[in-house]
Amino acid sequence: MNFEHIFDTSNSNRKLNEPRDKFLSRIFGIFNEEIVRIWCRSEISPFEDIGRPTVYELEKTGRGSTLDFTFHDKVTKKKYVSEMKCEIQFENFKYLKLDSVDQLAHHTKTAFQRFIGIANEPKKYLAKVQGKEINVDGAILVWGKTNPASIMEICDSTNLTDVLSIENIINDLIKIKENNYLELLNQKQEWINYLFNGLKN
Repeated sequence: MNFEHIFDTSNSNRKLNEPRDKFLSRIFGIFNEEIVRIWCRSEISPFEDIGRPTVYELEKTGRGSTLDFTFHDKVTKKKYVSEMKCEIQFENFKYLKLDSVDQLAHHTKTAFQRFIGIANEPKKYLAKVQGKEINVDGAILVWGKTNPASIMEICDSTNLTDVLSIENIINDLIKIKENNYLELLNQKQEWINYLFNGLKN
């Protein structure tokens, strides 16, 4: 399974295919977090997801920022806050594949800044999952598609522990024929068919 083959059909006829590409990207964005959680529950994942973490800056008052996952390493027992950025069609696929740390610069919202902050200076932050404080050992980014040759440079520049890709996660699930993943896809397909059939009749 290749993200570019599925989502980026613009090379052949950009103007003709752009509406299709936007539609597919938005549909996928509705449930892509569920795919990561299924992977974390599978036997092949090195992590389990223990819930969405809320991160607070210790030197500031106010509300915390809730991120997407908390990865608990099954072997080392270390915990990592995780944020997912899966921008497929945005700005003509500019962020589909992560090649450079520069692609992170446009994420200026507080939640992402705290995510990067906890990767660099975790002692300046407090993290809670379901209201309980947890010790955090680092931060892991999840992107749509990654360039393996760039991962080390990006991690060195940001102090991220790792960068995962949903594309690789899906390929893992396909390889083992993960039933929960297949059930998820069948469910979403059934719902879409229900909607479109209803709009026709």
